[in-house]
Amino acid sequence: MTITLPLELDEFLKAEVAAGRFGSVEDAVRGAVEHLRLVRAEEGIRGQLAAGLRDLDEGRASEARTADDVAAIRLRILQKATGQQQAARGA
Repeated sequence: MTITLPLELDEFLKAEVAAGRFGSVEDAVRGAVEHLRLVRAEEGIRGQLAAGLRDLDEGRASEARTADDVAAIRLRILQKATGQQQAARGA
């Protein structure tokens, strides 16, 4: 694949390589694309989390009978989302 970058981005990437943050411009681009992939994955997870919490808060969770049930379900949702974010990052 061949890409053409604006001069400002090209210079930025070369500076990153010169500073030793990446071995090559290609490595820097690969890192940027991987970062974008992780950001998109986290956005999806955040959306799922928000939808689940909204459903829970609006009473659309069949397991929620008491305030303690709601709190326990919220905790499970948050723990699942945290685990998914770590998996997306490769942790």
